[in-house]
Amino acid sequence: QPTNYIPQDGTPNVQVDINIPQQIGKYKITKKVGAGAFSQVFAVIDTVTGEQKICVKIISKSTVHTQVDVVQLAREIKTLSSISHENVIKFIDFGEDEFNYYIFQELSDGASLLKFVMAAAKPLSESLSRIIFKQLINVLIFLHSNGIYHRDIKLENILINTDKTIKLIQDAVNEYGRKTRRGTETKEEAYRSVCKEKG
Repeated sequence: QPTNYIPQDGTPNVQVDINIPQQIGKYKITKKVGAGAFSQVFAVIDTVTGEQKICVKIISKSTVHTQVDVVQLAREIKTLSSISHENVIKFIDFGEDEFNYYIFQELSDGASLLKFVMAAAKPLSESLSRIIFKQLINVLIFLHSNGIYHRDIKLENILINTDKTIKLIQDAVNEYGRKTRRGTETKEEAYRSVCKEKG
């Protein structure tokens, strides 16, 4: 099924054919739950365990253009898989085939903080705001203390559940990176670093 994505040069409305399989390994796709500029997101069922609180982000390989992009994606998948925190959407699995990359994550039943705020009949109370900000600061401290940063903190990327627990959305393609002593690591530096690590 075709979808639209906006490439890094900013050109809009470019058609990319994304092949959406009915099943990916042990994961069976049930319904579409979202879409981004570079991906589509579907709810899935683990046919082995029966677990249903899982989603898959499908990224067409046609949007990952260079070997440097592939190396960066691999590095960021490794980073995502190392994160374990109650306020971060859990990474579950990763796969690929001829057409796509598949990132399996926890499926939250919460709404985005933007929708939550917009739907509220009045401004959030000070006590509720304190609860939300305390969780956000705690998870950011955790990420930063592990050398991980999030480059797109906004209301749309924070989910809030009915019990007022927040979940920070991860984006493996361009949301996370690695710090260096000189600042943000470029894709070229990442590629050279991985090549060096492999000898």
